[in-house]
Amino acid sequence: MDPKFYKSLITSRGLTYSYYISPPPPPRRKWKTTILFCHGFPSSSTEWRYQVAYFQKRGYRVIAPDMLGYGGTDKVTDPAAHKPSLLCRDMIDILEAEDVQEAVAIGHDLGTLVVSRLSNYYPERFIGFAFLAGSYIPVTREFDMNDRLSAMRQRYGYDVFGYWLFFGAEDAESIIHNHWDSFFGIMYPHDPALWKTHFAPVGAMKQSLLADEKFPLPSYMSPADKQSISDALLNQGMSAPLAWYRMATSHHYAADESAVPLNQSLPPASTPIFFGGAKYDYVCRSDMGTRLFASDMFKKHNVTIREFEADHWLILSVHKEVNRELEAWLENVVRKFSTGSSVSSRRDLDYSRYLVTDLLATLDSLKWAMHEYLYTSLAVMQHDYFTDHHPHYLRTDIFVYMHKLTMFKRAHIAISNFHHRKGSRVVLVNMRREWTKPSLVVAYSRMMKVPYRDVSPSRFKTLSYESAT
Repeated sequence: MDPKFYKSLITSRGLTYSYYISPPPPPRRKWKTTILFCHGFPSSSTEWRYQVAYFQKRGYRVIAPDMLGYGGTDKVTDPAAHKPSLLCRDMIDILEAEDVQEAVAIGHDLGTLVVSRLSNYYPERFIGFAFLAGSYIPVTREFDMNDRLSAMRQRYGYDVFGYWLFFGAEDAESIIHNHWDSFFGIMYPHDPALWKTHFAPVGAMKQSLLADEKFPLPSYMSPADKQSISDALLNQGMSAPLAWYRMATSHHYAADESAVPLNQSLPPASTPIFFGGAKYDYVCRSDMGTRLFASDMFKKHNVTIREFEADHWLILSVHKEVNRELEAWLENVVRKFSTGSSVSSRRDLDYSRYLVTDLLATLDSLKWAMHEYLYTSLAVMQHDYFTDHHPHYLRTDIFVYMHKLTMFKRAHIAISNFHHRKGSRVVLVNMRREWTKPSLVVAYSRMMKVPYRDVSPSRFKTLSYESAT
């Protein structure tokens, strides 16, 4: 991954992110779609090097961020900064900076949590979700680590997530740093079964590190690879990467989960899902994901399931097979979904339902709008309501749903009333996919004397009018 194609961005919460983005396509060619790759622990965007090279050559635009705490991104050690809702907002900031209206999100390891919550908070921004070595993570509004460990112990006979307690402990960073070779040998095991004895159980990893046990490298990890990963992590320190586990084992996680809208607790049923399980992964177990996606929870979803003869690091060890299966899914499932009228209409309907459900609490005060304008619905969004319930919609004061282009003039009177509010934002949403006359949009913008920008998926045209005061 060529360093010259990395960019930096200061996100809306003031953090600097580093991310790789594909170079511009050749003349007269367009990218098929954009893929957002989210890596896990302990890694960086270079974890996706095989996928980046493969999909770029096949016409896909790739964005691979260094997640918070890694690579060139800020090393934030405050656990509260690693809450999933905030990480998702960071990803959306990157997509908006690159003018990406819709993308496919692919996560590995802890990256699957970010992809899971992107599907909950921003379902309209994605046309596919893929989970590798880790499935979709259901919203857990009441999380107790001891209960989770007990349930896993009963089902599998060992503490599948017992290492969380060590990674969340204050002394974890120093122990890992002082026994780095031992840590690396366990994280990238030559024998995947090592995770059942030396990694997953409560206290097992700490004991192994303090004993300074050494293990050979797996076949897919060269000495040069190890040196590159080690240099990056040792130079930056492990405090920021471990902060995620301190967040997950504290009150922050459950509190953040409670903010997920109830009607968005699952990905949209019409958005394709890919699950790639690793047969010899004894932490992010393949059978966990298979069982989840086969449950009634996902009976209405379009889910593609593949299991690979690999350990947890399947995107490295069997990258050719993984890439082929992902490409087949993108071409045969996601592409049909994104271009097929019946499926895309169903996806628009899903998104509309999300919006309508969120607006029900405020519609009563605007019955006049529903009555007088048959095709226009206005809803005033008070700033404090969205601060408490939908932090990702901050600064949004009014939504105007446009079902007919002729509603421009009628809507403009209501919109004008809100432009005196400093920092307010008015969003005009076209509920019809046939909006193809930009001249009308430009004329309306000039009439209102305010700028606009396109901030939604191309299939769901949204214009944003921001106050100049």
